Amino acid sequence: MARMPPPRKKRAPSDERRRVMRRVFPHGTDRPRFVAQRLLRAGEVAVLLQVSRRSVAAWASRGLIPFIETPGGHRRFRAADIRALVVELERRATHEHIVSPS
Repeated sequence: MARMPPPRKKRAPSDERRRVMRRVFPHGTDRPRFVAQRLLRAGEVAVLLQVSRRSVAAWASRGLIPFIETPGGHRRFRAADIRALVVELERRATHEHIVSPS
């Protein structure tokens, strides 16, 4: 009976992306700014904002959340943009809580 080779460990998408980036852009200074940044999928953004993916897609379509479109037509969101959005939403929520009488 033939022995099966051990299963290959699958690389995480982020590890694969870093490996490819190092191969294509060996010097970090050569990388385009949008490529050097962490990009999030709609599902990841939805989890962070505690909304559905459909809401994230609708907000992106209306221009409320900036995004990058991949050659395959998928939307990717810069982590820095989403962080700024979360900070702004938190600031507004805190401000409304302070201003509105309970």
